[in-house]
Amino acid sequence: MPWKHKRVRVEPGLYRAGQVYWACATPPNERAAQWLKLGAVGIQEARRRRDEFAYKLRARDLPPVPARITVGQIANEWFSHLDELVAAGQLRPRTVESYRNGIRHHVLPTLGSRQVSSIGPDGPRGVARGATPIRRDGLVDPCALGPAS
Repeated sequence: MPWKHKRVRVEPGLYRAGQVYWACATPPNERAAQWLKLGAVGIQEARRRRDEFAYKLRARDLPPVPARITVGQIANEWFSHLDELVAAGQLRPRTVESYRNGIRHHVLPTLGSRQVSSIGPDGPRGVARGATPIRRDGLVDPCALGPAS
């Protein structure tokens, strides 16, 4: 999906896309720059936030950028957590097995290899088999439901 507004350089490390400012800085000993959305603020506030972001990034005071994790990897982590809850006596094994089967049969076949960051708010809606077709305006598409019985 193309950007609505292209980022235009205002000054070193500070960019603007429409009314929104972005900061850009590169951590020490790395090649890839990191971006931070500063929001629709004034130029002085954008400069202050950019400088604070760059300082924290260079001081390694920011949390690391999350890796490209897939839905399947998150499901496996969650399964491990559920196993711990069973061992602690907080969940029954049958409950966990039910959760595990539901995820393995209905979610992982279609979404398991997708990166979590690639799934938007409407992500799983159209991907699942048998999902009700929804138009852009949020209404059910009657043409996609098939003939009335």
